[in-house]
Amino acid sequence: MNVIYILDIVGVAVFSISGFLAARENKMDLFGGIIIAFVTSIGGGTIRDLLLDTRVGWMSNEVYVLVALSSAVFAYFFAKQLHYLRRTLKFYDAVGLGLYAILGLEKALEHGENYSVGIILGVVSASFGGVLRDVLCNKIPFLFQREIYGTAAVIGCGFYVLMDYVGWANDFTFVLACLLITTIRLIAVRFNYKLPFLNESI
Repeated sequence: MNVIYILDIVGVAVFSISGFLAARENKMDLFGGIIIAFVTSIGGGTIRDLLLDTRVGWMSNEVYVLVALSSAVFAYFFAKQLHYLRRTLKFYDAVGLGLYAILGLEKALEHGENYSVGIILGVVSASFGGVLRDVLCNKIPFLFQREIYGTAAVIGCGFYVLMDYVGWANDFTFVLACLLITTIRLIAVRFNYKLPFLNESI
């Protein structure tokens, strides 16, 4: 069991918990909370795999399903305590963002897609579970608001693509790209950096 796989599982758990807490805030029942948690944790990867016309990851490895569901149940019993750990959850969310973006990019490149498609699918992998969560909760998706979230994924994926183009793509640059995304996101959260609103006069 390698470090990337462990971080992958942790990411599924964190995204599942964030989905369940969002459902709780919207006064859904337990079943609704579990569905939202599941969609949040595996939605991005599912969309990516469908677009790549390959077998969906969680259908080949039931560990992802078990982690997503058990994390939702955990959030049900410890929701109040988790409310006080939001900073910790944001940290792991940032780690998951970086990891899933580069994993999604790599998978796209392994399937013969070009760099542009790879970057798009990297962003999809990392953030579209959250988009589905927000849509199901009848909210404007977090990704489309002013948070530096998808932008961080694009920058990190762009860096990894550059490394691949010059022939420097390896385990070190993989980790470096993940850390770049995570760091950008954490700095944005720490200092409340946000993107500007669209100028309606343009």
